[in-house]
Amino acid sequence: MGGFMVKDKSLFWLAAMYIIQTITWSILGVSDPLQMVATFMALTCVFLIAKGNKWNFVLGFFSSFVFMLSAWNNGIKGEALVQLGYIVFDVFGIYMWYRFGKEYDAEDKTSALPAKEVVAAIVGAVIIFVVLLSTVSNSWVDATAGAAGLLAMYFTARKYKYAFVAWVGANVFQVAVWMSLHHGDGFATGVMYFVFLANSLYGLYLWVFKKEQVID
Repeated sequence: MGGFMVKDKSLFWLAAMYIIQTITWSILGVSDPLQMVATFMALTCVFLIAKGNKWNFVLGFFSSFVFMLSAWNNGIKGEALVQLGYIVFDVFGIYMWYRFGKEYDAEDKTSALPAKEVVAAIVGAVIIFVVLLSTVSNSWVDATAGAAGLLAMYFTARKYKYAFVAWVGANVFQVAVWMSLHHGDGFATGVMYFVFLANSLYGLYLWVFKKEQVID
């Protein structure tokens, strides 16, 4: 008899993310069912982003809504706004998916963006940082997490080859801002973003070193 074989070995990484988060909840005694469901959806979402799978838009929409409310209630206004930005990008992604079908599903391709577009996006992120810092963010770390997250989401929507460089930066600041809350839910969410950081490094590997086809 042949043993049970998993064709996609990366599924073990997805399972590992689930296990890490579940252990964290068990240790901290976190038991909010809605937060748990949203976290599992978010973990699956970032995994699918790294894989270039369009289903990330659907999962991301629902998980971002829950995290947006959680961040706002915890006073992390910059993070709340970036989650709102994620929702907007998710709606756009779902629209593009259903409008163009298979033409939009280029899972094996990344984009080489013009230098002017990359610079313009980065300048836009800096402007967002200044706006967040001067209005709703409670710290420069919160503002940086928000600006970097939106930049990463834009690059992802454009399938920019180096999008996960921005995701790595965003995740570092997201870990910091949630850990700074010093309570169970905040720490558990911080662990989730730490797992996101590891996934971003995985995504960077896939998009930069394994993607052979690049859209010019």
